[in-house]
Amino acid sequence: MRIAITWREEHHPNEQWASRYSGNFNAAIKFLEDSQVQREADEKAKEEAHKRELEQAKALAKAEKDRAEIQRKSAKRNKVFAVFLFALACLAGVMAYQANVAKKMAKNALSEAKMVEAELYVDRNEPHNAMALLEKAYNENKEYDDLVKRNLTIADTQPLPEFQETIVKDPNSLILQNGRGAVFNSKNTQMAAVRR
Repeated sequence: MRIAITWREEHHPNEQWASRYSGNFNAAIKFLEDSQVQREADEKAKEEAHKRELEQAKALAKAEKDRAEIQRKSAKRNKVFAVFLFALACLAGVMAYQANVAKKMAKNALSEAKMVEAELYVDRNEPHNAMALLEKAYNENKEYDDLVKRNLTIADTQPLPEFQETIVKDPNSLILQNGRGAVFNSKNTQMAAVRR
């Protein structure tokens, strides 16, 4: 089509020229002009379509940029939130540790008070009460070994009261108890019990 239009612009054909060939000059020129108009319309439509595609691409790029910005801000917000949660978890861990230390200190202070109370029993010549108190205190705070050490010291150094009454009426049942925290004399008439 372009060749035909270029040829027409260079040679300026007319009806006389067309009569040498087919003689239908007006129809040929009309066809050529209509084709040129159609071609220009097609090119314009192509240009507009290309322009629309370009605008759509720009709009899509802008939307992608906006979405990326939103995601960046969201990621930053999430990062700040994660740091805050981490700091909060660290603070909770420190507080829990401090609470455990304070609890242990309180238990040890209570055990120390029980040891002082046990000393009062020893001073009043009641070592059995002191030992019972220390045993109970140790059962409440097994990490405080001084309670056991003091209890053993009292048992080794203090005279404990003796019990001379018969608790078990049938001496044959004493044999069944042998080895279960009880020590018997050779006649199985007296017993010493070991408390745990």
